Amino acid sequence: MDAEQGRPEAPSRKIRRISAYRFLALLILPAALLLGVAGLAVFLSLDTIRQITDSLEEEHLPGILDSQRTVDNINVLRSEAAVVFMAEDPDQRRAARLKVQALVAESVFERSPEITGFAKTVQELTQKLDNARKRSDEASDALHLNELRLSGVLALLRHAAGDVHTLEPTHSSRHVTSPAREKDKAQYERARKSFEPVLALCRRMDLTPALSEDCAAFQRDLRVVGQAWNEKGEADQEALMLWRSLDASLQDLSNAASSEEFQRAYTGMEGLRAEARSMRNGFYISIALLAAMVLGTVAVLHRHILSPISLAAQELRQIRFGSPAKALPPVRIRELQQLLDLVPSLRGYLKDLAARSGALEQEKNKYENLSLVDALTGVANRRSFDARLAQSACCASVGMLMIDVDLFKNYNDSLGHLAGDKCLVAVARAMQATLYRHDDTLFRYGGEEFAVILEDVVAQQALAVAERIMDRIRSLRLPHPDSAVAPYVTVSIGVAVARRGEGCSGAELVARADKALYRAKAGGRDRICLYGDEDA
Repeated sequence: MDAEQGRPEAPSRKIRRISAYRFLALLILPAALLLGVAGLAVFLSLDTIRQITDSLEEEHLPGILDSQRTVDNINVLRSEAAVVFMAEDPDQRRAARLKVQALVAESVFERSPEITGFAKTVQELTQKLDNARKRSDEASDALHLNELRLSGVLALLRHAAGDVHTLEPTHSSRHVTSPAREKDKAQYERARKSFEPVLALCRRMDLTPALSEDCAAFQRDLRVVGQAWNEKGEADQEALMLWRSLDASLQDLSNAASSEEFQRAYTGMEGLRAEARSMRNGFYISIALLAAMVLGTVAVLHRHILSPISLAAQELRQIRFGSPAKALPPVRIRELQQLLDLVPSLRGYLKDLAARSGALEQEKNKYENLSLVDALTGVANRRSFDARLAQSACCASVGMLMIDVDLFKNYNDSLGHLAGDKCLVAVARAMQATLYRHDDTLFRYGGEEFAVILEDVVAQQALAVAERIMDRIRSLRLPHPDSAVAPYVTVSIGVAVARRGEGCSGAELVARADKALYRAKAGGRDRICLYGDEDA
């Protein structure tokens, strides 16, 4: 049958078909492109992360260490400058100032030009602070000496004025801190009020020359004390302003130095975090796209490959069981469409093949049966006898009848071979009619000799079957003009029976029956002989 006869009618809509390799390429190419883009994005992100980590390791981390050392040096500067401002001992202030100069001279801030320049400014401010403190010390010394001198003169004048109180100096020593200055000033003002009686005394016109001289000394020393006090206050105020400016600058510089590299490191970490977020988002997007692509690929495969193959398999099953062929929907893949076009035509091929197979099976059975049946008599032949004898070995007992037509050669010689063949056919049918059980079988053993196999019998049953066969042959009354036994056809029968426990094989059973047949023929024919001790 031509394949075109079984092809379904073409649909009204024309479908553009492609080859299987191109279809596979169209499915794989988007996935390959997506994987390539995702791999490139991951590679670029990893390279950026590597650059950031290298920068953190090679630049930012050493910078952080340098920044920490800078902050430590700035803190040392600040502590030494505090000593210059607060210490009362000039030797301590001098040692602190020398340490500040040594830190600046050793170029410990040379990594940052801005900090290096500021360090020189710190050195200058520290020098000015030290100078201001020196002026304050000198003013304190002068104030102390003048107060002592003023105190002596004042004592004489108070005594002359009749005032028993003496002046308490505002500075008992030159080591007075700045917070104590207000207290000293208040004490100084109280002292000035206590000077009123002395001043009133000095304004009198009737003073003695000695008192006039003491009053002049008193007024002179009082002006010197006030001037020394002002100088000390100005020096202390200048030192305070310089210290506040220096301390604030050092604090700001310390904060800036400590945060600069940390800010750069933080920026690098932010870059790492951004790249990690980018990689994570890219990963999620890639996974989503891959999942969508896989689902799409499965849908396309189902639509264009799996579904047509499933329909074709169902159609083949229907054809196998004889159902009529159905039209299959068209597909886009050219090779698959060519296979589907062959499905309807397979029905005719399978039908013809089934018919031929049935005929061959019948021929096989026919020839197989012919190979087991004697062509002349229609009974089982020698080949079938051998197979049945082998199968009977499992029976409890087996009986064997060997039958020979008496003087059959003379029958052929006198009446001819055609008459001899008819005689054999009649004899075979007669013997077949005497076998009542289904398992009892007649065989043509060879020429005019026949055999009967009887399963599960004893000797008496086998002899009874032999008697029926002999009587039936006699009743045929087939003429035998050249027989010395009888005027009609007769047979001689040898009977043998073997039980399973005796260990008698099939060949030995045949030999026993053949010996009994030979004794029957030797005894005058037309008789039955049972195998016994005399045959052993």
